[in-house]
Amino acid sequence: MKTLFVLVSGVLLMISAILGEKLSKKLRIAIWILFVILLISYAYINISMENKRKIEKGKDDTRISDLTKTNQQVLEINKELLQVVKAPNFAKNPETLSKVDKIERNLSLIENKSKAILRFTFWPLGSNGTFIDKLNVLVENGVVTVDFTAKNISTVQAKNGQVWIQICDRCKFAEEPQGSTIQPSSDVIRRWHFDSLYAGSYFDETKLKIIPPSGSKSFEIAFKYSCENCPPIDYEHPQKLMVNY
Repeated sequence: MKTLFVLVSGVLLMISAILGEKLSKKLRIAIWILFVILLISYAYINISMENKRKIEKGKDDTRISDLTKTNQQVLEINKELLQVVKAPNFAKNPETLSKVDKIERNLSLIENKSKAILRFTFWPLGSNGTFIDKLNVLVENGVVTVDFTAKNISTVQAKNGQVWIQICDRCKFAEEPQGSTIQPSSDVIRRWHFDSLYAGSYFDETKLKIIPPSGSKSFEIAFKYSCENCPPIDYEHPQKLMVNY
């Protein structure tokens, strides 16, 4: 691109210099206008490329910084583990066993830094963007209506994933959630697929219309998810949102 600009600009200057007065005034003006446009375009492209380079460099610096922090954390864990192993009767000492548990938790946290983590919430969010786990709603014509979403609270993009929505056993879906599919194994579970969710971004809100159980004043909605770079599905501890009505 740079070479092309130089060649075209050179040709215009040569035409202007060689032919000179032989060119009409309008043609000379047109050549100079074109030359100025080329210079401005060249400067704009250079500035854009430089800004892009700075952005990419900033991303690289962030990745290097994160990797350095992770390496430092791994080093600290190894040092701590060495102290535990060197302790007398380390396999029987409650204090050292507690340290081993702490090391396992720290290693798990480091591992999950490269994973995509989703956090479910009712929509709209609370003040200052706080997540909403409990919601008070009115029953209209026997139906409770709520909106929910999820945020990618990690620093990596979630790719090619699925979300499972499970209402209470005595609940019923008054309408099928948009984009969801029915699970043959259960009438109270719906699933929908997503292609990607960037770090720090939210899904578009999804409306749920649910017929609540009679004789109760509340019920829970449970969420599970998976994706190519998400942690393993936690079947025992799904995320839960509480609806009071």
